[in-house]
Amino acid sequence: MNDIEFKVDTTELMRMNRYFSDKDWFTVKRRALSKAGNAIKRDAKRIFKSKLPKASHKGDKFSDRLIDAIRTSKIKNEGTGELHLKVHTMGSRKSGSGTYRARFFEGGARQNGDRYQKPYVDSLGRKYTHGRNIGRIKPLYFFDEAVSRGKVQETNMAKDIEAEIIKLNNKKF
Repeated sequence: MNDIEFKVDTTELMRMNRYFSDKDWFTVKRRALSKAGNAIKRDAKRIFKSKLPKASHKGDKFSDRLIDAIRTSKIKNEGTGELHLKVHTMGSRKSGSGTYRARFFEGGARQNGDRYQKPYVDSLGRKYTHGRNIGRIKPLYFFDEAVSRGKVQETNMAKDIEAEIIKLNNKKF
């Protein structure tokens, strides 16, 4: 599974601004992480649409669009209080959802041949010893490309935290 996680270390900023409460700091970290994660998610969706234009259309077979598989989730570690953000391509697990297919477009499927060589028996009881054609999906690497661009976003996170602190400071005082 392709995913990226960010961690925020705010010890230096906490020394600068001691008048904010823990709840305020949690809000600042959460907003900065959301900005960074949404930037990567937005890039991944844009790249996916450019490489596979039909990813943004809903088909007859599945209930949602393929591009909806790119999601973000926030995870809070209860023991340490650290906040993590995860951007992934796993999609939804709801019934009828076709978003699970996005990971096949990311990494490809059946790269060393497009035939399945195991003998099989069809519904009428006939035995086949040759392989059957099951197709191949060429990898698009849309998420890897967005993550490599996201490394730049990781350096911009300090600026996002600063902007959120200034916004919170203006709101409080």
